[in-house]
Amino acid sequence: MGPPGLVTVTGGKLTTFLVMAADAVDAALREADMWAPRRPVSSIGLFGSLDAALVRARSEAARMGLDPDVGDRMVARYGDGWSEALRMVEEDRSLGERLHAELPVLRVEAVMARRFEMAMCDEDIIDRRTRIRSMDRRIAEELTLPAEL
Repeated sequence: MGPPGLVTVTGGKLTTFLVMAADAVDAALREADMWAPRRPVSSIGLFGSLDAALVRARSEAARMGLDPDVGDRMVARYGDGWSEALRMVEEDRSLGERLHAELPVLRVEAVMARRFEMAMCDEDIIDRRTRIRSMDRRIAEELTLPAEL
């Protein structure tokens, strides 16, 4: 406990920052005798949040004629870099195609791995960057990445 009127927040994780912030605001309002019920924290959208990125990426993928799930996948794979991946697909539509019909991995993911993730060879992309081998060993053994990727 600190001095009266001081609210201190310590510990926590990045994934709990919103709940911690709400708890701190509640504590400060109670301390000032101004507390009142408010809407749940989960209903507050923040700029730059995962929810906002998913909405924007899904919308952008749909605008490009891609399945909106492609937007979800790009956010899951690249975080804030999702827009660069979709920009590359817009420039070269073939990058929006799957590397293999039975897998969700897109051609753009191989390009991103080579350009931005220092992938040195096909096995590096298949095993470590896209994890194709862990999805389907048979496909990983048969898959040859196109030279242009």
